[in-house]
Amino acid sequence: IKINIPKENKYLDMSKLICNSNSVAVCYREFEDVPDLNKGTGGITSLEYYFSAIKIIKTKISNPTFFIFSTVEFDALKKLDFGENFYFINADNGFEGTIETLWLMKQCKNHIIGNSSFHWWGASLAENKYSESTIIASNNFPNKNTIPDRWIKI
Repeated sequence: IKINIPKENKYLDMSKLICNSNSVAVCYREFEDVPDLNKGTGGITSLEYYFSAIKIIKTKISNPTFFIFSTVEFDALKKLDFGENFYFINADNGFEGTIETLWLMKQCKNHIIGNSSFHWWGASLAENKYSESTIIASNNFPNKNTIPDRWIKI
């Protein structure tokens, strides 16, 4: 699958930050913060999952920079311990393009994904680009065969 390089400077500038760091995409769905919106597609990925995944990443990746992908800046995300190096990539910050956002996810070397096929694609495409990726996935995908054995499931 080929995704065209975005033309907007904000995506290109963010890509430079991503590619020049030990980047970790933290992918958070709207449903995680607003349970009433969840339509029963595997359940809610808890905030505890993200705490645990970040802790694992910090033991595996030296000086990680976190790029938080979500639709907006949810209050729950502000509770997570990203340290000093983090950026929000969402509509609140002008990143509204779906394909462009997927392209940015693909630039990240490592991923923490919840129960989302969109985020799964971002991690999978990045893995094709980087041979040494750490990908942590929620174990509540409806189809348990969705997550490759080489990924960390929690």
